Amino acid sequence: MKLTEIETLAKKGESDALEFKKSTAQLKSAGETLCAFLNNHGGIIFIGVNDHGAIIGQQVTEHTKREIGSILAKVAPEHNVDVLYVDINKTKQVIVLRATPHIDLQPYTFDSKAYVRVESSTYPMSRDQYQRMSLNYMQQHRSWENGIIKDASIEDLDAEEIMRTITEGIANKRIPADQAASSPERVLKRLGLLKNNQITNAAIVLFAKEPTQRLHQCSIRLARFRGLDKSEFVDSKVVDGNAFTLINAAMSFADLYLPVSSKFGSGKIERIDEPLFPIDALREVFANAVGHRDYAMHTATLSFAIYENRLEIWSPGLPPDGVTFENIKTLHESIPRNRLITKVLYYRKLFESWGRGIQKIITLCTEAGHPEPEFVERTGGVCVILKSKQSIGAPIIYDKQTEERIKLTDRQKEILSIIKEKRQATLPEIIQALTDKAAKRTVQRELARLKDFGLISLRGGTKGSVWEIIAP
Repeated sequence: MKLTEIETLAKKGESDALEFKKSTAQLKSAGETLCAFLNNHGGIIFIGVNDHGAIIGQQVTEHTKREIGSILAKVAPEHNVDVLYVDINKTKQVIVLRATPHIDLQPYTFDSKAYVRVESSTYPMSRDQYQRMSLNYMQQHRSWENGIIKDASIEDLDAEEIMRTITEGIANKRIPADQAASSPERVLKRLGLLKNNQITNAAIVLFAKEPTQRLHQCSIRLARFRGLDKSEFVDSKVVDGNAFTLINAAMSFADLYLPVSSKFGSGKIERIDEPLFPIDALREVFANAVGHRDYAMHTATLSFAIYENRLEIWSPGLPPDGVTFENIKTLHESIPRNRLITKVLYYRKLFESWGRGIQKIITLCTEAGHPEPEFVERTGGVCVILKSKQSIGAPIIYDKQTEERIKLTDRQKEILSIIKEKRQATLPEIIQALTDKAAKRTVQRELARLKDFGLISLRGGTKGSVWEIIAP
């Protein structure tokens, strides 16, 4: 912090996040206010600024620094208070104490007493408020996401993804700019993802390179069905990975199988592509599924299924405390099941608050012309059903080599139908069954093309070879 920043803040006067102390003779009072800031949203104390905001500074000696250290030692539990010394001339400095709270560690105490900040004053915390915050602390520290992975280390985590959380959080204005950190370990501490310097379950879920080595539930099942039920697969896969990998996999699967309409704006030559379901709505649904699932159900996994008329996203575990299927569509306050995980997704702008996120999904889907989404209980979990305003249509086929969309000819479609009906078919059988007869060489060329697309395969010897569909 620079002297010019101190001057700017000092002119604004004291507030619920700013306090002035004339000198370190008021250190005890400063400790009480630091505690109050940590029990709120954080704040700054200037020592060397009088009550009127005039910067007077004070001399700082080794004894002064020891006194400050002694005061900070009386603040509990482990806290994040930065101490800065800003020169105002050759002999005097302003001491800056900047408190950044961890919500999951509140309530904080100073000299075994808790304090709160109201406007520009500091008061002892009431017994009722202290009990409420203590209960919340106990709930969080007994929660699954605070469990320790004893054999895990920071090397098991994706450092780039960790640092991206801070940079994107600041860019999204969901993390203060002064919270920038220089190392993955420091970021994890600020996010509350280390416990006694050990890796937590939440850190593995969010950032592990290979989370399923320790937590088997870090996966998602993706499926595209033909028709309205599960009787026939078109595609099915399971993806393992951390929270960001799973969300990206679900978004990619949706992009692969959901139709996109194209139009040209009035008076414009650029084509505008519009996906069937709004991208922001899908991202919010997937982030909710990842953030709110019950990870203690370690044998269950997320799932995303695409049918002819709807999408279904299932997440293990019933809604968090305070949320029911009756009030889930209305704005409400609640304590999320996984506060640490959802907080990181919120910083990355993948996730809104529980109430706002549900409203966002509903609004985006209905504005796009779809029926209002449904939220139902299914086999011990929450299923989000996004009904489509139109038929999702036949699955789009992609070339497995080029990943480009394939448009099959009528003859190619008929050949596939023949092979599918017979389960296995020889070349003569295919030629015989075709509606419009074609030369042997023509059919061989079509079969070779379908094989290149990755849709069929040839099995057996030269004389007894048969063609079959590649599952699914």
